[in-house]
Amino acid sequence: MSNRNKEKGKSWERDTCKIMERIFGGSWIRVPNSGAFIGGLNQSRMDKLSAGQIHNSKGDIIPPDEYDIVVECKSYKDFPFNTLLGDGCALLNGWIDQVETDILDDKEFYFITFKINNKGSYIVVNTKFLSNGLKTSKNFSMYNHKEKVYLITDFIPFLEENVEVIKKLSIRNQD
Repeated sequence: MSNRNKEKGKSWERDTCKIMERIFGGSWIRVPNSGAFIGGLNQSRMDKLSAGQIHNSKGDIIPPDEYDIVVECKSYKDFPFNTLLGDGCALLNGWIDQVETDILDDKEFYFITFKINNKGSYIVVNTKFLSNGLKTSKNFSMYNHKEKVYLITDFIPFLEENVEVIKKLSIRNQD
């Protein structure tokens, strides 16, 4: 019997793929058996993988070939929004640390998307990308972690408003 939390996570990953396909086009798919295949304690696996294999193993979503983008997906029953204003949110800090272990190049575009039951879906983006023309929506919060600042806002409206900038930020092999 399958774990309900894993199934919930897989479902959000599939939904995120559909959202990305609708907004960006192309085929977006879940990383098979995701769960940090090359992240965290599994980074040593990269020594045996080709560049293409590494590209397809980062985060939870495999983007179309033309994109170099890392997407981490989370789906939870509840989220401690009140901790965003205090000393920090351990849950969010863990997610940020997790996705950043998959980043191999400081220019690589990445984000975290999370869905909270009966609350909505959100995106977490490093604010260093805002200088490239990304726009914030009217509902957003800034969050600090390890001397970096992150934007937290509504997931789908952010993507729809920034689709062209995100495409430019994530096209492969640009210099």
